[in-house]
Amino acid sequence: MELTSQQLKQYDGTDPSKPIYVALKGRVFDVTTGKSFYGPGGAYAMFAGKDASRALAKMSKNEEDLLLIFWLCLVPGDIAYVEV
Repeated sequence: MELTSQQLKQYDGTDPSKPIYVALKGRVFDVTTGKSFYGPGGAYAMFAGKDASRALAKMSKNEEDLLLIFWLCLVPGDIAYVEV
């Protein structure tokens, strides 16, 4: 599945009729079954509807790491942590 960042934002858990998606390195994952974690008020809600590659590679919940939505923004040392 391919979504633009604008399209991905629609799947942030705020609309209960839509699934919750998180992207890593541009690959979209349906995390709806973990809505207590990724949905509004959840511990990882800040990742929902975004490409969380940089933030997860850095083990960060900082907003600035989520604003850099493209995994290409990772530095080489961080990339190893998100390789699947």
